[in-house]
Amino acid sequence: MKRMFYTEDLAYIHDAGFLDFARRAAPHVLKRLHRRCEPGARILEIGCGSGGLTRALVKAGYRVLGVDISSAMIRLARRKAPKAKFRVASWYTFTPPPCDAIVGTGHCLNYMAADRKRHVRAVTAFLKRAGAALRPGGMLLFDFLEPWPDRPRLRTYHACGSDWAVLVKASEKRRVITRQITAIRFVAGRCRCSQEIHRHCHLRRRQLEKALRAAGFIVTFHDGYGGMHLPPGHAVAEALKIFH
Repeated sequence: MKRMFYTEDLAYIHDAGFLDFARRAAPHVLKRLHRRCEPGARILEIGCGSGGLTRALVKAGYRVLGVDISSAMIRLARRKAPKAKFRVASWYTFTPPPCDAIVGTGHCLNYMAADRKRHVRAVTAFLKRAGAALRPGGMLLFDFLEPWPDRPRLRTYHACGSDWAVLVKASEKRRVITRQITAIRFVAGRCRCSQEIHRHCHLRRRQLEKALRAAGFIVTFHDGYGGMHLPPGHAVAEALKIFH
């Protein structure tokens, strides 16, 4: 069965209520980019979602290609950042074009569309493709979920807005977080309800470092985006391409 991520109503809810992460990360992402890339540089954004970071990248003068597996997210992103280019694709199979930097916020490399072993291999293969696409001196910057022993193994939470609500039940087993998501949206006086299951595979720093070094990077890990500290079990990888 093909796994679905962020169909129409959940994409709308994420854009309406959960875009703050990308917006808060944007100043630090731009600060890092400015050190490596001149205005007009080619930036690939993986897992661009509805374009919260994309808009900031375009405003800073970069040429941006946003990639996301959700066509609903891409439709929202096109409205938010009409000067960017977009493509509906999964990073599992996407081959990055030549570029100066690759960025991704919202732990997009943790999203699973296969079993855990295949997922880890897919991450390694993507990092290799990213290394081939980046010029020497280019940067790969992304955040990711990693194992954390104190993370609750079972938890529920909810959020709501003026015309939407979302209920989430999350469980964790063998380095995989499973989120059962119920999206409720009110449209034209009617209530719509949909469900999705998202799985996220933890990524270990030593595995990422090994894969990145093999792909031609040196990497530094951070606990957040500048002054935006992330919760335990959520980290940032900043990798610099040093050779072909």
